[in-house]
Parts: sequence; C-alpha cells; structure tokens
Amino acid sequence: MRKRPIAFVLVATLACHKATPAPPGVTAPTPMIPGMPGMPPGAPMPTRPPGMPMMPGMPGMPGMIPGMPGMPAMPGMPGMPQANAAPVVNWRALMPFVPDTLGGMSASGVAEGSTAGVMGMQVSEVHRTYANGPRHGRVAINDTTMNPGLRMAFTMAQSITVDSTDHQSHGVTVAGNPGLFEWRQGGGPSSKVTVFVSNRFLVEVEVSPAASNDEAVGLASSLNLTGLAAVH
Repeated sequence: MRKRPIAFVLVATLACHKATPAPPGVTAPTPMIPGMPGMPPGAPMPTRPPGMPMMPGMPGMPGMIPGMPGMPAMPGMPGMPQANAAPVVNWRALMPFVPDTLGGMSASGVAEGSTAGVMGMQVSEVHRTYANGPRHGRVAINDTTMNPGLRMAFTMAQSITVDSTDHQSHGVTVAGNPGLFEWRQGGGPSSKVTVFVSNRFLVEVEVSPAASNDEAVGLASSLNLTGLAAVH
C-alpha cells in the first residue's frame, strides 16, 4: 500500500477542522487560549469578584490558620485549657509537694527534679520513690504550662473507660480535681492515679502491690494539692 507524505496528512487534517462560518445574526465564538477555558486571547487574568473571600494565606482573608489576622484561635479540646502564657515554675518550687512518707512507705531517697528548656519551650518535673518491704510507691509532678501535648493526652485518656479482668481505667475526681484512675493486675496489682491540678500540674501517684484497686486515689488525696494549686 502506498504511503502518503506526512505533509499531505497534516494539510488534510487541518482542512477537516477548518472553522465553519457562523450563521447570519450569530456571533462567532472567540478562539480560546490553550489551557485557559473560556478566556479570549490577550484578556487579563480573572480578578476576584466583589464579596468573594481571598484564598487562604492572602492578605485580608480570615483564613483557617490560627494566628492569621482577623481569625480567632482554634478552640481547644473539651475540658482542655489552652496553653498558658506564663513560664513554668522552677523545680524547687515543686519539691515541698513530694512528701517524706506515702501510705506507710518511707522515701527511698531525696526527691529529684529538673527544669529544662529548648527553643522557647520549658518543662519542670519532680519525683520521688517510696518503699516498705515488698511495697513500692512513686509520686511525680509535672508543670504542663508549656506542654499542651501532655494536657491533650490526659484529657483524651480520661474520657476512655476500660474494664477487663486485668485492667481498669476511667475518669475520677480527686479533691475537686479531674483525675484518671488506672489499675493493672499483671506483675502484681498496681494502682495509679493522675490528677490535673489547677489546669496546670499533672500529679501521678502509683503504688504496687496495691492493697486495693483504688489505693492510689486515697494516697493522692492525702497530698497537699491545695497548696500546689497556689504555686505560680
């Protein structure tokens, strides 16, 4: 079969696609710019119609990113306070709230604490361990002022209820403060409670083996949580 030259094929193709004249009284459509549907050649780029909000990040738009002009900050999770502006307290201010004894157990040594910071973020923490024969206990206090992640994790965990043969977990109230109670059977029954004091301090109390499932709740209630709430 004889092959036709490529030039002939191109000319024939263009001829088949030649624009047909518009009928009388009908305006012929304006050729479009390739890639710009509906836009005539040489026309300026379309502008924002009056009253239409600008794209996120453009000046003057109440966007959806926290901190943008004109936009309120994103709300926090229910029950979780927003990050405080004040810096964390020094660990020395927390030392008086880890006692020398805990539920008949004596402190194993001096309390330990630290205040550390990086890139404008700070964290203060103190802890102390206790013992009486086979029983062991622990108290830890964290200032979450500049650590919203800890507060979020506590709030989420407090809303979860678990009741199984070897594990229990649910929200509680300790001396008027929201708390998270946990009991585990594995490795000897352990009782633990985390209390959120003054929307700022996370206090953890743990004992094992526990005399009762909720023993840690009673031990946490014996701490000076009212005095801790007054620390600034």
